[in-house]
Amino acid sequence: MRLRIAGFLAVTMLTGAVALAQKVAPSNAPPPPRTLSVIATSDEHGWLDPLTQRNGEGFQGGMAYLYGQLLGKEGYRPPSTLLLSAGDMWTGPYESTLLQGRPMVQVMNSMGYDAAALGNHDFDFGQEALARRGSEASYPILAANLYLAGTKTNPPYVKPWAISIVDGIKVGIVGLVTTETPFTTDVRNLSGMEFGGYADALRREVPAVRAAGAQVVVVVARGPQGSASAGVGGAGVGGAADHWWTPSCGRTGSGRRRVSRHNG
Repeated sequence: MRLRIAGFLAVTMLTGAVALAQKVAPSNAPPPPRTLSVIATSDEHGWLDPLTQRNGEGFQGGMAYLYGQLLGKEGYRPPSTLLLSAGDMWTGPYESTLLQGRPMVQVMNSMGYDAAALGNHDFDFGQEALARRGSEASYPILAANLYLAGTKTNPPYVKPWAISIVDGIKVGIVGLVTTETPFTTDVRNLSGMEFGGYADALRREVPAVRAAGAQVVVVVARGPQGSASAGVGGAGVGGAADHWWTPSCGRTGSGRRRVSRHNG
């Protein structure tokens, strides 16, 4: 399976969070930068087990392999690393599809995911199944631009944002779902739903998560044509994800960024 991947990071700094640091440091000496490690995966698609090569001579991917790569290659060390998914978590091989994604939720719980953006194919089993998976997940499922039709109210099985503490940094995470979802899943599973614009959702939710105490804001998104996005940028922080991991083909994305706290 070939995946279209696009990365972006959107991180903003909470300007008022430096007051305490400024009391103990000279005003002309900025506090030392800190490093925020972000790892993102996408299109997990129920790949609990490795994919058998067509010639039968080897295996590729799978969640156990993915977890090993995160630990060994990417330096994943919970709770010192932010682990995110850009969605499309459940539909795929027999076991996950038969059980409507429940085994994948259990595996992702065990791996320590901090949050997941809602993917278009996460609607494949209907909204009742989606709500059950959300109640079973230890991580929030995010979709700031998904609304009950005719409102700006999110359905109960998703949240617009969440906050995780990573190495003492309060990280706000805002999730977006692709507006192309009605064209990429069974529209009967979307009854009563409405997909809003990305920019409007961010203009509303980024200030909200900052007001809730986030010092850094990360956006993880399911974008147009199935693109997956996550990254870090903004005042004192910058950069995009280096690459991505997906369980079916053995790729992941990570970014390690220096976080400077300052006014401005």
